[in-house]
Amino acid sequence: MTQYVVEIHPLADAHCTTAPPMDFETYLFNEPAHLATQPGDSAYHFFLKSPDQAIQARFALFIHNNQGLSPYRAPFGSVEFSPNLDVRHLDHFLDQIEAFGRIRNIEAIRITGYPFSYAPESAQTLSQRLLFRDYQIINSELSYHLPVNTQPFEFLLHESARRRLRKCEKAGFQFAEERQPDLEKVYQFVAACRLRRGFPISLSQPDFVALFHRFPDVYRVFTVSDGDNIAALTVTVKINDRILYNFYPADAVGYQTYSPTVLLTKGLYAYCQENSFGMLDMGISTDRGAANYGLIRFKQNLGAITSLKLSFEKQLR
Repeated sequence: MTQYVVEIHPLADAHCTTAPPMDFETYLFNEPAHLATQPGDSAYHFFLKSPDQAIQARFALFIHNNQGLSPYRAPFGSVEFSPNLDVRHLDHFLDQIEAFGRIRNIEAIRITGYPFSYAPESAQTLSQRLLFRDYQIINSELSYHLPVNTQPFEFLLHESARRRLRKCEKAGFQFAEERQPDLEKVYQFVAACRLRRGFPISLSQPDFVALFHRFPDVYRVFTVSDGDNIAALTVTVKINDRILYNFYPADAVGYQTYSPTVLLTKGLYAYCQENSFGMLDMGISTDRGAANYGLIRFKQNLGAITSLKLSFEKQLR
C-alpha cells in the first residue's frame, strides 16, 4: 500500500498544470484551468501516484464555510481514476482525502458525481465504496444522453419527434454553428427561456461570457433560425474528446408547435459524428430528484438513454 503515494497540492500550485498524463479518461470540470474559475476560500488537488509515478486518480476539493465541496460550482466534480485501479488503492485514496478534511476541521465532504454513462464501472465502484464509508446519497438525478455512431439521427426518433423534425425542415428552419456569437444576446435568450419555464440559470452573465473567452475551443453556440429569427439555440461544452455536453438548450416563445429543439439536436448529433464525439450528453431531467415528466418524455422521444447522477455527503464531525 505504501508504494502508492497520495500527493496534495494547493490548486494554484504549478504541479497541477504540469502533472504527467493521467492513466484514465479526464473531464473538463476537473481540469485545473476550469477549477480555477470556481470560487471558494481555498482549493486542493489530490493525486494518487503508482510506483512508476503514473497518476492513477485525482480529486479536487474546495473548502468554503468549513465544508469540503467537489465541485464548488460546476455540473460535477468527484474522483476520476483508472479503470484498472485496485479497489484497495482507491480506498487508500479516499482515506487520505478524509484525513485531510479532519486535519482542516472540515465539517462535511460533499461530492457531486458525473453521470454513470460517462464511466459506468467506475461510477458504480466509487458509489459503492462511498456508501460503505458512510456517505449518504443527498441527491439522485436522472441524466440522459445520445450514443453517437454512424446511425442516422432519424432512426433514433419516436414517430412524434419525426413529425416535428419534418415540420421544422418543411418550414425552412436552418441549423448553424455561430462562429462569432453575440454572447450577451445568447445569455439573455437562455435566461428568458429558463425564467419562462421556471428554471434558474446557474451562471451570471459576466461569468458566462468569461467562460467563452477563457475556453474558446470548449464552449460553442448553435442555433436554429427561422429566417432572421432565432427559434432555438444551445450552448455546448466539450467535456473531452469523446463527450459533448448540451449545456443550455433554449427556445423562443411562439415556436412550441414546431419543437425546433428537435432540429437543433439533429444538428448537434451530426456535429458529433463529424468531430468523432461518441456521446451527446443531454443533461438531467430532474430537479433535486423531482421528475420533469415533460422533459423526460421529450428526451426519450429523441432516443436518449437514462443513467444515474448521484451526489454524496459525509459528516466528518
